[in-house]
Amino acid sequence: MGPRESGAAGLACYVSPGPRREPGGPDLAASHASDGILGWRWWPREELAREAEPVWPPGLARLLDAWEAESGHRRPGPA
Repeated sequence: MGPRESGAAGLACYVSPGPRREPGGPDLAASHASDGILGWRWWPREELAREAEPVWPPGLARLLDAWEAESGHRRPGPA
């Protein structure tokens, strides 16, 4: 899939289906610590739609819904 309009001037997002997987690797903890990342998690689409916290790009759930409608891709069931 090509770029999707993000609403931010001059920026594009690329969307592609892929497997749901946990991040890993031998240097992940050190990399997160150096970047100030305290934790991570997968966000359910419904929670993204509420945008209780800032997400990028703004309207991510809406953009994903539009991509699914245009591409015919369906998100998998609960993990």
